[in-house]
Amino acid sequence: MKRSLYAGIFFTTSSLLMLEISLTRIFSVTMWYHFAFLAVSLAVFGMGTGGLTVYLFPGRVSRKNLTYYSLLCGLSMVAVLVVSMYVSLPLDVSYESLPLLLVTYVVCSLPFFFGGVCVSLILLHKSEHVSFIYFSDLLGSGVGCFLVIPVLNVVGGPPSLLVIALCSLTGTFFFSYPHKKSLYSILLISILFLSILFYNGQRNVLDIRMAKGFPQKHITTSEWNALSRVAVFELGAPFYGWALSEIWTGDVVDNLGMDIDANAYSPIVKFSDERKESLLHDVTAVPFHLKTGNILIIGSGGGRDIVTALLFDNTVTAVEINPLIVTLVNDNYGEYSGHIYDQVNLHVQEGRSFLEHSPDTYDLIQMALVDTWAASASGAYALSETYLYTVEAFSAYISHLNDDGILSISRWIFENPQQTLRLVSLAREALRKEGIDDASSHIVVVKNRGVATFLLKKTPFTETEFQEIEELCNKMQFEIVYTFYHQNDPVFTELITTRNTQEFFHTYPLDVSPTTDDDPFFFYTVKFSDLPQLISLNLESESLKNNLALLWLFRLIVISLVLGLIFFFVPTFYFSKRTIDKKLLFYFALLGLGFMFVEIPLMQKFMLVLGHPTYALSVVLFSLLVSGGIGSYLTNVLPRRHVRIAIVYLIVVILLYTVGFSVLAHSFLKSSLLFRAVLSVGLTSAFGIAMGMPFPTGIKIADSISHGAIPWAWSINGAFSVLGSALAVFVGINFGFSAALVIGAVLYGTALILLSFYVKT
Repeated sequence: MKRSLYAGIFFTTSSLLMLEISLTRIFSVTMWYHFAFLAVSLAVFGMGTGGLTVYLFPGRVSRKNLTYYSLLCGLSMVAVLVVSMYVSLPLDVSYESLPLLLVTYVVCSLPFFFGGVCVSLILLHKSEHVSFIYFSDLLGSGVGCFLVIPVLNVVGGPPSLLVIALCSLTGTFFFSYPHKKSLYSILLISILFLSILFYNGQRNVLDIRMAKGFPQKHITTSEWNALSRVAVFELGAPFYGWALSEIWTGDVVDNLGMDIDANAYSPIVKFSDERKESLLHDVTAVPFHLKTGNILIIGSGGGRDIVTALLFDNTVTAVEINPLIVTLVNDNYGEYSGHIYDQVNLHVQEGRSFLEHSPDTYDLIQMALVDTWAASASGAYALSETYLYTVEAFSAYISHLNDDGILSISRWIFENPQQTLRLVSLAREALRKEGIDDASSHIVVVKNRGVATFLLKKTPFTETEFQEIEELCNKMQFEIVYTFYHQNDPVFTELITTRNTQEFFHTYPLDVSPTTDDDPFFFYTVKFSDLPQLISLNLESESLKNNLALLWLFRLIVISLVLGLIFFFVPTFYFSKRTIDKKLLFYFALLGLGFMFVEIPLMQKFMLVLGHPTYALSVVLFSLLVSGGIGSYLTNVLPRRHVRIAIVYLIVVILLYTVGFSVLAHSFLKSSLLFRAVLSVGLTSAFGIAMGMPFPTGIKIADSISHGAIPWAWSINGAFSVLGSALAVFVGINFGFSAALVIGAVLYGTALILLSFYVKT
């Protein structure tokens, strides 16, 4: 087999994985956060249908057209670019939005389809080299996982698709070599793409036009990196803060708007504006009136909390995960913001990681509406994981408070309390771990309109402090929800004072039980028993309205089932001339489900270690794919019985991770990001080598039974991989990702039993 074919496979699969990760970033902006994992689903769907097409129509999809299909793979990325710029899905759950979702799904899967055709053509005609082909496939995919990060940092979201298309065309070059006519065409297209990229660098024409159902207007600056897209825009009206006191009748300080992923809003305050005093009258500023000294602000964003803290002459430490935000606020808009980040101790890193390695303690830790304002109120963040609001996070906050220090978190408070009430449940569990069962004098909740400020002390609030809080609330006309002496809301009072919190969680209509690092879905409050109501679109309940994102997850599951039926099962039943043994069919189904029930929980768990979904997706995919390629290579040299040993080893490792991952993760958080990434690669490789062995082994078994059995292997594995990506998320948000990993172990265990039968026979 020519080495140029291996190189072609390498660049093709590298471009496809870069595309997959880029789409998770773009979907987070144009749609809602929970569509990000859709990229995983459509990648598997496209590759699977491409492979199946080759096997079912070998006469029409021939080896001599390999260059043609590779070229289509690169060119179809332009269609994905157009969709990414102009198509967005609202949170609306109307059935009218389903066709748009379906069109988006199909168009964005086209590059993966043509890429699947290319790889499968080579696999079909060079099946004796399956282990080496699979190795090149996974190695290229793994390298693409890392290459995408600098690409996103340099050119941004939509333009990255042209860079990725150029990578795909490099694969086309190797497939076509040495045919000069094809090489000239590839060269001309590449020059065109490079010219567009150069022009975009001067004019920024390749940017999002629609985001989350709304046109992107009045934007003065829009920048991308691997973490997010940050846009700055002029406000059409004064920004009166999150919940400004009604006693403030003057003008408010000038602000510029700044949003992250067209969703999370963080204003940039004009530092020279003498009207900054208006900031002191917001309910989020309550803790600054009570505590001065050494202040830690997590998620400092546009700098509003920093400005408020500096008005009290505090020493401020600010933690912001996104370097792009710091650059925009401090440099691009430095004159406007007063170069606010130069006035504080700045740490550009994830909040949990900072706390784990910081020896300092603080008088106040402030987190005011970190992550979003409109999205969480509308239910868009129901499927958004956050490791800032877990029991383990609260324990870290408490350990970094001075003996008299205060933790302050501001969140939305609805008619049926959800987020703020869950803060209380987190505090109770964290205090319980500190040996404090009576939390009645450790917690204070005040609110103004739709925003509540939650205060927690590791030592009880004193009578003097309670009096100060009462006087401040009376002065500002804020409403006291709960203090030890003023228990005005029976729901909060019951949760704070009850000795049986489990009984409260059972009877309360929403799930406000404490979230953990294994189940970090703070905004997801639907009880499992209420899921039928949600699926049937019975949205009269406030609790269901604020978890609309789950409806889209169910729709994606349904679409996965329907497309799997249409594009995998029906063609295979209709066109395949040979049947396959049912046990082998079940084996490939188990591999498809099992892989996703391991891959997606690992992405989720390593997000805590690496600090951001993009990093977790890149590192975990890289490690699994490269190590999986090594595993595939080993099947070419090892006896088949060793594959069974590898699966047993995989099951043991999965079960060990479910028990010990939390300890490993917390020990990693103290290290640098680079060191954490290297360790993550090593740990996930423990899975990948074993996970890369069962599939090529199964292909060889299917081929030995009948060459016509391979279409069944592709179709079943592809369909159940698509379905598994959605099911793994569903299990994770309802039962925790450790439960999803255990299911993955069971699936691989069942596959082991079936494989043992074929090894014996």
